[in-house]
Amino acid sequence: MGWYGNIPSIQLSPQKTAAMSAAYDDALQRALSLGFEKDKTGAPVQNAIAGYIIAGARRGIYDPKILAEGAIRYLRRD
Repeated sequence: MGWYGNIPSIQLSPQKTAAMSAAYDDALQRALSLGFEKDKTGAPVQNAIAGYIIAGARRGIYDPKILAEGAIRYLRRD
């Protein structure tokens, strides 16, 4: 697993990249164990989690626990 890719317009330190990677791994593992394959819009769960984490980073949120929990809440939304 792991965080891959480049996020335009965000300068990431190695610590922030590691935090985002940890959040992605945690959220993906939890989502798959909960049986999620796609989000409510039909997007693959991997894309939904990555999008949520990128949105958090753009708002200055890099805490892996907050990002992972938020991504799971995003997948559970009605």
